[in-house]
Amino acid sequence: MAVNVEGNACLGVAEAATVIELIHGLQKSGHSVIVISHRIPELIELSYRIMVMKAGHRVAVLDSRSTSLEECAALIVSGRPQGETGTGSAASVRAEPVARA
Repeated sequence: MAVNVEGNACLGVAEAATVIELIHGLQKSGHSVIVISHRIPELIELSYRIMVMKAGHRVAVLDSRSTSLEECAALIVSGRPQGETGTGSAASVRAEPVARA
């Protein structure tokens, strides 16, 4: 498993493309990759699922193949689960802490 936390945030276009290629290579060789990023288009391209979080709480889990930039942004801004936003591809989840102390 590899974790990339905002790995592209300070990179230029060419360097970010290299990181994306590296992630695709890891995925093709059977590795799990967790990407934490605010760059929604990259998340949609790189992932199978997207977990939207706000203030440490899970808002929704989306299927990357059927979601959109607009749906992700609406969930991030609203902080409300799918059932409260009226959007379509989010799995119904109650906003709850992802980790407990």
